[in-house]
Amino acid sequence: SGLLPVEASSTELQLLAVSFALAAFLETPFALMRTEGRVGTFTVCSILRLVVQISLMAVLLHAGWGVMGALLASALASLALSVAVVTDLISRIGISLPRGSALRDQALYGGPLMLAGLAAFAQNAGDRWLVGETFGTVDLAVYALAVKAALFTSLVLRPYDMWWEANRMRLRDGPGGLARVRKAI
Repeated sequence: SGLLPVEASSTELQLLAVSFALAAFLETPFALMRTEGRVGTFTVCSILRLVVQISLMAVLLHAGWGVMGALLASALASLALSVAVVTDLISRIGISLPRGSALRDQALYGGPLMLAGLAAFAQNAGDRWLVGETFGTVDLAVYALAVKAALFTSLVLRPYDMWWEANRMRLRDGPGGLARVRKAI
């Protein structure tokens, strides 16, 4: 049966790889936005990617593209957001490529992070492989939709959670802060 629980074309696998790579890439600029307190920009980017991806997916699925359409929609939405984020980064802070020891230091730091990311992917996607292998593609599709629906609530609340985590200590340390934080919880 191979690595995947279903048969996939090389194009589908390439689109899947592009989507994963771009999603991983976007985590760094998103972390920078949160660090800089640009929650509005982060929220707009997240919502725009969601809207673009869902819109493209609806159009492509309606046109009969099937799984390929869903994968293409994901890749295109992530690509569009990546271009926008890189353009924003270059205009705000500039870009310089590391050289020499800086490149080595970044590889030593980033290499284990990439391995940890791959391990997390295997851990988080392992259930889908098992469901697909054990029950088949129809049940896998239903399971994947159920997982997406369950995660929707956490995605909607994510901007608030990030704001709260970043600001609760500041609020606690302010006048009447402990009472304000207790009331908020």
